[in-house]
Amino acid sequence: MTWENVIKRKKLSSKQKKLDKNHNGVIDAQDFHIMNDSEKKAEVKCPDCSEMFSSKKEHALHHEKEHTSKKRSAFTS
Repeated sequence: MTWENVIKRKKLSSKQKKLDKNHNGVIDAQDFHIMNDSEKKAEVKCPDCSEMFSSKKEHALHHEKEHTSKKRSAFTS
């Protein structure tokens, strides 16, 4: 019995099943590629100004530039 057979015999836990995006019973590189691609395609809505962004990173940059400067100026006045 090889280690690959041992791994395949064990069932995935509920949290591991969420990571298994291609539903083949194994968490592998393909699952992470799928997650990475879906994260890039996901749109994010800014709760402060309701603008839509194509990625979390783009939203974070917007939030850093727009909303933090407005909040800081409100406290200094």
